[in-house]
Amino acid sequence: MTNNIRAILVCLLAYLCFDLMSVHVRLLSQRYSPQELSVYRNILGVLPSIFLLIYNRELSFNFQDYKIKQWKLAFGRGLLVAVAQLLFYTALVDLELATVSALGQTNAIFIVLIAVLFYGEKVGAWRWGAVIIGFGGAIWIMQPGSNVFTWTAALPVGAAFCYAASMVTLRSFDKSISSGIIYFYSSIAAAFGAIILASGTTDFSTIQSKSDLFLIFSMSLCGGFGVVFLMYAFRQAPASVLAPFSYFGILTAFGLGWVIFDELPLDKLFPGVILIIFSGLTILWREERNKV
Repeated sequence: MTNNIRAILVCLLAYLCFDLMSVHVRLLSQRYSPQELSVYRNILGVLPSIFLLIYNRELSFNFQDYKIKQWKLAFGRGLLVAVAQLLFYTALVDLELATVSALGQTNAIFIVLIAVLFYGEKVGAWRWGAVIIGFGGAIWIMQPGSNVFTWTAALPVGAAFCYAASMVTLRSFDKSISSGIIYFYSSIAAAFGAIILASGTTDFSTIQSKSDLFLIFSMSLCGGFGVVFLMYAFRQAPASVLAPFSYFGILTAFGLGWVIFDELPLDKLFPGVILIIFSGLTILWREERNKV
C-alpha cells in the first residue's frame, strides 16, 4: 500500500470520527448543555495528544522539553478551538448533522480570507470568485430573511471561521516545532478555554448513568483521535491529494443523520452544498496551480 493510499484511508477515518463525535453530541445534548459537553470533550481530549507524543517518541517528563518560544500562539490556537467547538456543539442541538457538516466546509473560504488579511497573500480572480460562490452556497443553506432561518444556522459558519484561523496560524510556527507539541499545547489550552466559557454560562449537572459516562468518554476519544488521524494523514501525503476527501464528512453525516435520527434535509442542503464543494475544490485547484 502506497503512502498516499494509506493517508487517504486514515483521512477518511478521521472524518468518520468527527461525524461519530457529532452523533454522540446529539444524543447527549438531550441531558447536558453544549458547554458541559465541550468541557468534557476537551479535558478528555488531552489523552489523544499524549498518545501522539508517545507515538512520535516525544513524551518526556522534563518540562524543558516542551518549552517553545511561540507558546502564546499555541495557547491562542487552543482557545480558538474551544470557541469553535462550543459553536459547533450548540448548532448540533437544533440542526441536522448534514447541515452542520456542510456549513462547516466553509472553512476553506475563511482560510483564503484570513491568509489575505493577516499574511498579505495575493489572491487572484479565480479564488475570489470561489470565495463568493462558497459564501453564496452557505447563505442558500441558511436562508437568511426567510421564515425558516434561525441564528443557530450561523453557528457552524462561526465555528468554521475559528477552525480556519487555527489552521492558518500553523504557518507562523517555527518549522522545528513538531505537530505533536503544537497539538499538546492546543489541547491543554482548549480544555482551559472550554472551562472558562462554561463557568460563566451554565451549571454542571451530575452525570446521570454509566452509559452517559461511556458516551462522554467515547465522544471525546472520537474527536481527539480524529485530529490525530488527520494530522498523521497530512504529514504522509500532499494536501492536494487529501483535501477533496474532506467532503466525505458531509456524506457520512448525511448517512448517520438519516439512519440514526431520521433526518433527510435534501431541500435545505441543495443546491447550496454543491456551491460550497465547488468553491473548496476551486480554491484547492488554484493553490496547486500556483505551486507549479
